Amino acid sequence: MNNILLQNPKYFISMSNCCTNNQDKLLCYCFNISERAYQQALEQGEAQIIKDFVIWQTKHNHCRCEVLNPSKQCCLKDFKKLEATS
Repeated sequence: MNNILLQNPKYFISMSNCCTNNQDKLLCYCFNISERAYQQALEQGEAQIIKDFVIWQTKHNHCRCEVLNPSKQCCLKDFKKLEATS
């Protein structure tokens, strides 16, 4: 299981819950986060951890949206869209 350290060393998230299988639609192509995984996190009240991870990675230029995302756009707006439908 891969644990990815966020900004604060006491916070870890297991990206194994975020990773997609081939049937899941990706929400974040850079970090392999599926819409289904984020929706589950929203339902469990844990979505902010995932979103904060993506925001932190984006602020530190660790994403490659223009290469990995078919839309060539940042995915953060897609997180907001999914939140609005929940």
